[in-house]
Amino acid sequence: MVGAHKRLLSEERHGGWMKVAYFNIYKDPADIRAAVTACPGVEFAAANSEAELPAALAGAEVIMVANRTYEVEAARLIREHGQDLRWVAFMTSGIDKAIANGLPNGVTVTNMAGLRAFAVAEHAFYLMLGLMRASRASEKAQVASDWARIPLTPLMDNLTGKHLVIVGTGAIGQDIARKAKAFDMRVTGISRRTDPLDFFDALRPREDLATVVAEADILMVAALADDDTFGMISRDVIGAMQRHAHIVNIARGSLVDET
Repeated sequence: MVGAHKRLLSEERHGGWMKVAYFNIYKDPADIRAAVTACPGVEFAAANSEAELPAALAGAEVIMVANRTYEVEAARLIREHGQDLRWVAFMTSGIDKAIANGLPNGVTVTNMAGLRAFAVAEHAFYLMLGLMRASRASEKAQVASDWARIPLTPLMDNLTGKHLVIVGTGAIGQDIARKAKAFDMRVTGISRRTDPLDFFDALRPREDLATVVAEADILMVAALADDDTFGMISRDVIGAMQRHAHIVNIARGSLVDET
């Protein structure tokens, strides 16, 4: 991530002077500061709170920021005090909160798509394995010193041979599919595009979702949140699933009609 932004800064600077602001209330920017200031003629100003934003933004052409820190007040300050901004560089893949809270007009906005795909894919398997192996019930039995083998065994299953349907075939969906093949799973992708992809046994359009999930053992939701995907895991889709099937949602909650 740091290397990519450093390269872009070098290209953007064109031999002149540039100020880069950084805003993150959760992380010390030492590594990013070192990378950015290694570019000749670049000044770095970090803001670790909303109160520090106006000073950091003064004269800044670039701001590096994360989606989760782009709250309403931070958005207002960036719009009001970022008069010289030309580039809002998100250090996250998601920018939905920033879009909702308001971006400055007339600036380039970039994100880091796929940045943590491997980590989210690992988390997806943690959740799938937890469901298939009844880990919550096992942990409760362990804490209670209850040898619950007989009641728990019927609740447990394996990933091997199961049909995994992944909604969303971006970087995260593709990494989940790759890992799923190591578990000997059958993988079907649901996407707007159905061009062949590595590690997917089949790809189907979104309009086939209710039909495809009828054959799924696990439905993995990994699509972007937008108007087209809002509530797409609907009553009809859930109702079409087999009784034993699981839903794992590693996307935004808005994709699932939980009621």
